[in-house]
Amino acid sequence: MKSILFLCPNMFIGGAETLLSRQTKFLIDKDYYVDVLLEHSGDSLDLLSHVTRIKVLNKPFFHLYDRSEWRIFFRNIEHSYDAIIGMGLRPGFWASLIQQRLIEEGNYSPKLLIGAYHPREITLSGRNRESYWLSYWMKECIYDSSLLFMSNQVKSSIEKDCETTFKTACVCPIAVDGGPFSEVNRKPVKFRIVSVGRLEPWKTYNYYMIDVINKLHKMGYPVTYDIYGDGAERNKIQGIINKYGLGNTIRLHGNIPYDHFPAVLSTAYAFIGMGTSMIEAGFAKVPSIVAIDNFALPLSYGYLYHLPLYTCGELLQKPPEVEVTQLLIELFSMNQVQYQSECEKIYQYVQEYSMDNIMSIWQRFLNLSPNILRSPNKNKFIHSLAYIYNRFRNIKLMLVDKSFAIGQMKHG
Repeated sequence: MKSILFLCPNMFIGGAETLLSRQTKFLIDKDYYVDVLLEHSGDSLDLLSHVTRIKVLNKPFFHLYDRSEWRIFFRNIEHSYDAIIGMGLRPGFWASLIQQRLIEEGNYSPKLLIGAYHPREITLSGRNRESYWLSYWMKECIYDSSLLFMSNQVKSSIEKDCETTFKTACVCPIAVDGGPFSEVNRKPVKFRIVSVGRLEPWKTYNYYMIDVINKLHKMGYPVTYDIYGDGAERNKIQGIINKYGLGNTIRLHGNIPYDHFPAVLSTAYAFIGMGTSMIEAGFAKVPSIVAIDNFALPLSYGYLYHLPLYTCGELLQKPPEVEVTQLLIELFSMNQVQYQSECEKIYQYVQEYSMDNIMSIWQRFLNLSPNILRSPNKNKFIHSLAYIYNRFRNIKLMLVDKSFAIGQMKHG
């Protein structure tokens, strides 16, 4: 198997996007031919500079259902794909359409593998039509062995949302290239806390950390908190920071190039976050406190090495009980020897996430993934509904925008 097509919505920096960069680079180094199909480019497209070919649609994947759009895409395929990979359930949904069309028109049968990286990937945008057809599609159209979950916790959560059990699905954690982070020349600045990640509503630590920092300041700790990343919540978070008068203490830096991340960690005394960035901080030997997805209280399970292996921010069966403030005070109270011991503990823990270790598991699951659909007819049916719905929604949004523009002109 030497030719793979990946589908990903865009290359705005995030966990799935940096994972895509690492996986494709690993495969290219192993002499694979790798193409990536994106809906839109994003500010981190350079992370895919090693990829054989990048195709940016500049429109949502659902347009591929349209026969004229499909013919353009099909004509530009330069070789037969051995596998099609969806980086998330929604890209995976449209990856199954491409697989089916290639079986019918290309006279070859690529394997299908779909990654699920978030415990609420079905319901992130609420219980809407898309969540219902994704659930139906997973249960009725594809084989369980096409699904690859980041952890058992992610698998259990999505099974609960879909009201089923994916018995033969794979569980494979995030692969992390620890090399650039392990080589960081660490000069930790005491009381400097760092976070890296998108500023999204479900990353609730972006909010409660403002209260934590304010509390630590009142207790006399000269902490600083540097937040790297951008997203929908940035202005709201900045407003709260300003309200507390913490503008010189909590700094929103926006997005940074991915290759600058190791340098950011060089002086960090502590890290708080979830997902890939927390594991990468572990490779840099930065003590990392676990933030919980969509959990509003400033509580944690502890340091990263306190978690069950291959979990990195999901809400477990037992709720978190350790105060984030107390964990930071504990770190600040350590002597040099104790602090270095913490750094080594986290470094040893994250070795399980190394590229060679995880990608060997990933490749084994890819080889076992099916090259046929459970129900081609149901797959066609659900994609036709999804296409009609998305087309109607786009037309509705265009009409709303046009009405708004006309209203503005009249008032102008």
